[in-house]
Amino acid sequence: MAINLLLFYYILKEKAIDVKLGIALILGVFYIALTTNFMNLAVFGGLVFLLVVKFKKLMKPVYVISIFALILLVVGYLYSPFVPELVSEKMKYVYKPWEYPSLKTRLDDFNQIVSKENFGLFKQLFGEGFGTSSEIYRHNPIAVSLSRSFNFQEIDNGFYYIYHRGGWTLFSIFILSHIYLMFRLDNVKVRLAFIWLIFVTCILSIHYFNYSFYLLIPYFILYNNNFEKNME
Repeated sequence: MAINLLLFYYILKEKAIDVKLGIALILGVFYIALTTNFMNLAVFGGLVFLLVVKFKKLMKPVYVISIFALILLVVGYLYSPFVPELVSEKMKYVYKPWEYPSLKTRLDDFNQIVSKENFGLFKQLFGEGFGTSSEIYRHNPIAVSLSRSFNFQEIDNGFYYIYHRGGWTLFSIFILSHIYLMFRLDNVKVRLAFIWLIFVTCILSIHYFNYSFYLLIPYFILYNNNFEKNME
């Protein structure tokens, strides 16, 4: 997550890739490869794309060739014998991410919770409050005896998580506040980076709400100029 935050900062400041970021990217890719975290990989890939690509120059031959060469290099590495076995086993999900077991489990968990939800008007407006939990049944087709129910304080979906705790009131505040933050940005590329980071992080986890790293994103946006002066 630290590398994704750093990438967002570079896009926000319209900075080019330098040696420091290059080293950070290598370490970030290595970490993502070791953890095989689909969410972090999706955010990382989208932010790197937005940082590297110049939309106005995108159709120039040099950029088309460079992007194509980069894709070939990445694909070549991923199918090489140097890739960790854990990563190579998951390569088939690159083309069919919806078949990824972790993603399927999260979707099934979410569908179960929504189908069982029986909120009245008050809970729809204000949620169930802090410390609420949900019960999920997970079927294990390989070892049926291991199938059981789980109690979660949160589901791996940030949008439902905030609705569950604070209802449509808190959900509306969250959406409106982030629309305000988006309009504080005066660059299409950084707006896309902001939307991509929020959407992927919330649709696949609740990390946006329980990792202090992400508190820096609104800070960067709201106090952009002041932050630069303090750094100087």
